[in-house]
Amino acid sequence: MKKIILALSLILMLFFIGCAAEIPTYEGQTTTANTVVTTDGVKEVYYYDYNNFEFSNISDKDLISYITNDTDDFYIAMSGDYSDYLEDVDEETISRLFEVVNLNNKVTSLRYLLEKSASDLNEYATEVGITLTVEDIVGFYELKNNASRIYGQKSIRLETYISSRLDRSLTTDEELGLRVFEEVYYFLLNELDDYDYTSKAFLDIVSDLDSEGYAYTPEELDSIEVGFNLLIEVYN
Repeated sequence: MKKIILALSLILMLFFIGCAAEIPTYEGQTTTANTVVTTDGVKEVYYYDYNNFEFSNISDKDLISYITNDTDDFYIAMSGDYSDYLEDVDEETISRLFEVVNLNNKVTSLRYLLEKSASDLNEYATEVGITLTVEDIVGFYELKNNASRIYGQKSIRLETYISSRLDRSLTTDEELGLRVFEEVYYFLLNELDDYDYTSKAFLDIVSDLDSEGYAYTPEELDSIEVGFNLLIEVYN
């Protein structure tokens, strides 16, 4: 009897482990490792990690990787629950703090920096040729004092990210265009191994699609152009 119970326990354990690793959501889509990914490679949700103040599930192949910006990403993620913590912090200060993070190899993340003193910050900045202002030090301490209250992660959809970067609402056609272009991008990425859409004109992308045998209707082509133009607007 004990052997039967043990066997059933092992079976249930394996079942739940399998469910945690891959949870079906709808046809053509599964959830794995905090990321909703469709079968064509499109990510439905991006996660901003407050532990390091950066997106945690973006690779250099992802569509959004070409247009992310540390300072803008930070403000998008901090909007809402944490926006009050930025009332006395200048945007230029956030930009300079991220400059220190990106240029000084000793600094691994903004979170790491916020655990240091103002003297440490100034030393790190000086080492990479950045001159801090009084406002930077004040803003640094404002963030530092609130850092322990900022934790977890925030899920952000592509449409929300683009809307925030452009500081306006997107139309239904624009939201559709983003998703259609995203599918096109991952198709070209899979076919060509590497694809930097920000370095191309729209007609170049159409030519690449034709060369790779991608079929589209006139309406889909219009959507592709709408999505491409939105992304380039953010990129520029």
